[in-house]
Amino acid sequence: MLPKSQFKNLTPKYLLPIDFANCDKIFKKTADHLLGEQMMYEIIENVREFLREKNEVFVKEKLREEEERRLKEENKGIVYVAEKKIEFNKDTFKDWLKKFSEERERNRIEALKNRTREQIERDDRLTGKAYFQQKEHIAGSGIVFDDDDIDKIIDNEVETGKTS
Repeated sequence: MLPKSQFKNLTPKYLLPIDFANCDKIFKKTADHLLGEQMMYEIIENVREFLREKNEVFVKEKLREEEERRLKEENKGIVYVAEKKIEFNKDTFKDWLKKFSEERERNRIEALKNRTREQIERDDRLTGKAYFQQKEHIAGSGIVFDDDDIDKIIDNEVETGKTS
């Protein structure tokens, strides 16, 4: 006599009614094959194996969906532009350089217009070299530097590796 079986779907969003019909087929096929022998362990193992395979497929699908969702989130707001090949010659390069220089100058002027008070004050400060050039004498020492002297001192220190 064949054992009776009844499957109840406790997880309807994971297993379809067709899956339970397949479990019932596996149960009956195994029971028919083992008629007259001990069969419950074998029947349960065959049904468990079928459900394990279904679970692996389901888990792989969920992992793939999660990876796609994560990649969408990472790439949110990123705009991809198709690359196009541009061939340069002297004329096209000159045109490009002219446009680039004009745009760069426009950006520089716009940045100057948008400077804050602190930035304006910082930009108006003298450099060390300009300060010494403006002051012809250093702290009353009587030493007078001109541009060539300052450049020679700097060049000499760089060549010898000495810096003060």
